[in-house]
Amino acid sequence: MNKNQRKIILVGIALIIFSVIIPPWKEIYFTEGKKTESETIVYKFILNPPKEEYKNNNGQVLAVIRGRIDSTRLLLEWLEWVFVGIITGAFLLYIKKPA
Repeated sequence: MNKNQRKIILVGIALIIFSVIIPPWKEIYFTEGKKTESETIVYKFILNPPKEEYKNNNGQVLAVIRGRIDSTRLLLEWLEWVFVGIITGAFLLYIKKPA
């Protein structure tokens, strides 16, 4: 394996690790006892999920936002990375070593 091939593989591994530690989150709103899931996707560090409280001037909580990992989108991202890995692997097989 030549130097360029190693660089390509290391970049691919770094991108996969990045997608694992910063997954997509769906926000869930709790307002007046009702639960609503948003279509908004945010990307945050896995150990710091989205969580916010909105209060009025009296300190009464109006809404709470919590997050959950969007497993469907995460699976699609991983499948995308597998596809990119297959294409990259095929590409690496055809790169010739420098003369």
